[in-house]
Amino acid sequence: TMEVVLDSPTGRMMNNSLKLLRKVLGELSTLRLPCLEKIRMGDFLRLVLGEMDGERVPESFRRGAVEMVGWLELVEEDAPAVAVASFHEGAVPKSVTADEFLPGHLREVLGCNDNTKRLARDAYALAVVRGTRAEGRGIVGLVVPAFNPSGDPVKPSRLLLCGLQGEELAARVVALTERKDPLEKRNEGKAGPGFGALAAGKETIEKISVTAFRDYLMSPRYFYFRHVLKLREVEDEPGDLTPGGFGSLIHQVVGGFGRDLAIRESTKEEEIRDFLRAELAQISKATFGARPRAAVAWQIEQAELRLDALARIQAKERMAGWKIVLAEEERRTGAGGRAVFDLKDPQGRILRVEGRPDRIERNEKTGFWRIVDLKTKSTPEGVDRAHQKADGTWKDLQMPLYRELAPILLEGQMDERTPHPCELVYLQLPKDTEKAGISEPMSESIVQDAMVEAGRVAGLILDANWEEIGELDPETTGATFLALCGQAGIPREEEEEDGDS
Repeated sequence: TMEVVLDSPTGRMMNNSLKLLRKVLGELSTLRLPCLEKIRMGDFLRLVLGEMDGERVPESFRRGAVEMVGWLELVEEDAPAVAVASFHEGAVPKSVTADEFLPGHLREVLGCNDNTKRLARDAYALAVVRGTRAEGRGIVGLVVPAFNPSGDPVKPSRLLLCGLQGEELAARVVALTERKDPLEKRNEGKAGPGFGALAAGKETIEKISVTAFRDYLMSPRYFYFRHVLKLREVEDEPGDLTPGGFGSLIHQVVGGFGRDLAIRESTKEEEIRDFLRAELAQISKATFGARPRAAVAWQIEQAELRLDALARIQAKERMAGWKIVLAEEERRTGAGGRAVFDLKDPQGRILRVEGRPDRIERNEKTGFWRIVDLKTKSTPEGVDRAHQKADGTWKDLQMPLYRELAPILLEGQMDERTPHPCELVYLQLPKDTEKAGISEPMSESIVQDAMVEAGRVAGLILDANWEEIGELDPETTGATFLALCGQAGIPREEEEEDGDS
């Protein structure tokens, strides 16, 4: 037996699914199929699942959520504001260019649905969607992507050109195909272009987190939606932990270890391991209950294996003299224990940057300092390569910015006269626990170059420069953000992430 709370998202989903299952079973029982009593259980289950394949379980209402429906279902949607994603050729209108059984000409002769009828159908749907929201009754947004997730260009939908002639047609074609020169210099101090939610000149931001620089370097447009407009994706409750959720779970456990002033001084691997396991069990029970789903239970076991590797590393590093001075979420300096410093751009303007590293440590034997960031990615990556590609392209600026925050967080404990600069390292807990350990420190030359890059990026942010789409990663960027940024398709296969915020 399993206890289900009907007021929870999981309970409502379970309840609706069982109602749907009962409906399908009822319909099958009335068919009086021959030899139904003799059919094998596996075949019967496949029959039931086949009947349920096209059914949908409606999600309960959530304030602020955006409902996603199909293109043809949008005709019957009464929401005043709608956004149509992936409005490009091949999607709207949908086209079938080759069919070995029913080619286009044969479909036309037989009166089947062909490309001409699909074009008429989609033109009618667009007219209904726009017409029902005309004259101030609503808003219709058409998102026209320039590329698909593979990086191949896609054509705008021909429906965007219907009914236009002469100069209007030419202006629309130019608007849909023109691409600005990425090297074109922008006027200093000019307000951003605005994307509708905020008026041009009002879309400014004065303070960002350390980790937000990574989003801007990947895609200024994505940064705008996520950090300026503060949009968030609302997803169905997953059957297992998301990659970010898995990383966050380990971060919570390691944070609890770092905040315990007694256990963090231990040099005994077994003692540290027992504490980490107990902390994991406590957090998991509070989050997922005493009997989590099988997929979640398996992920908790995987987290335990990585934490066992952490116990081995921690005992070794403490014996080598490394002492935790400040741990994750240990309350100091500002709201939530986060520090803020002023980052100047090349013009001397200030962008406030806030953050907090996972750990700051000092070696009692040498007096050296280091900032430690926990990483749970499946495959370990060096600090240098995680921040800058081989061709010099920047991917992240996190660790050098943490070094600027460290003296503020430590409130004078870090002696600037230390003859060795504060090291920046990763504590890596990958899937292969044999490869777990402390990474090589970040190269000092890259640290200095990163701070120059941080100033340049700060200037772009202060100028409200959000227009460039950049290079979104479809493996880690949500499908909704991909569509908003002008890329079609749904990304997939994910791997563990670090849960940074």
